[in-house]
Amino acid sequence: MAGKPTAPSRSLPPLLVALKLITEGTAPYTGERFFGSLVQKLAEVLGVHGVWVTRFREQEYHFDSIAFWLDGRMVDEYRYTITGTPCERVLETSEVVH
Repeated sequence: MAGKPTAPSRSLPPLLVALKLITEGTAPYTGERFFGSLVQKLAEVLGVHGVWVTRFREQEYHFDSIAFWLDGRMVDEYRYTITGTPCERVLETSEVVH
């Protein structure tokens, strides 16, 4: 059945199981639907509250969401201003910030 993930093999390492679940959860989709399924599946597999894919608007110095999954639902048209945030430091210095 297309779009329905198969049960992961117990013999696969956890990273490969995660990759398999993400791949199977996103394979049926293209375009905007792909990004929506990607952020949802990543949040589920990683066990996190939010995942987003963004477009960096360098001139305006902000991120616009392409797809944003937060606390079990899709967030539409989210804009994140970079100035004064940890993201600014990463963009300016290429440092990893936790």
